[in-house]
Amino acid sequence: MADLCTFEDVQAQVGELVADKIGAAALEDLCDGTATTLGYIAEKSAWFEEMTGRTYGGTATKTIKLDGNGTNMVMLPDEFNDATVTALQYDVGGTAQTVESTDYEVTEDGCIVLVNTAAFDGDSRFDFARFQRGRANVQATLAYGKSNIPADVRGAVWRMVCIAVLNKYALLTSRGVESKTLGDRREAYGSGGQFSGTEDSWQKYIDDVISKHSGGLQAGPGYVEA
Repeated sequence: MADLCTFEDVQAQVGELVADKIGAAALEDLCDGTATTLGYIAEKSAWFEEMTGRTYGGTATKTIKLDGNGTNMVMLPDEFNDATVTALQYDVGGTAQTVESTDYEVTEDGCIVLVNTAAFDGDSRFDFARFQRGRANVQATLAYGKSNIPADVRGAVWRMVCIAVLNKYALLTSRGVESKTLGDRREAYGSGGQFSGTEDSWQKYIDDVISKHSGGLQAGPGYVEA
């Protein structure tokens, strides 16, 4: 798992908010010489990937089993709809038979489609290149994840880390920070060092990004891990 934002991201954003209130030395102490903040980055990065069901900053491999449905196509689960299918097999009497890469394609919305009817002539598990109905009788090996971290994902994670850092500061100091312009927005912070206003606006951004990248993630039926 990769870190989805950097220490510099967090330090810069926290600095925008509170540096003029606490000074450079206190800001460095707030970020705890990077140790605590790096821990937050790793924790929030892992949580974001868990919530979206996706991997960023690298790819992972998983083999899953799908239900044949009597057509020439099966859908990948939502969390894998941008995956690459590196191998495809179907079950024949308990034995896995390989489908050649030239005999199927994967659409942009994550549908595996059989395209070469002739390749399946005489196969009792296919009728004119259709997956026979069955439970977990189609096996797909997937490479999934994003090698680059999208800007909005990075933004969501640094916001999560900043919330943790600012709450730490509030709890340790009981100091308040007034509203301050950040980029093209003006953020309001609660009294007593609780930063409630900024946490609310950042949380909405985080929720929106998770919803976007989860693609309507469901625990849905129709596949099991191989």
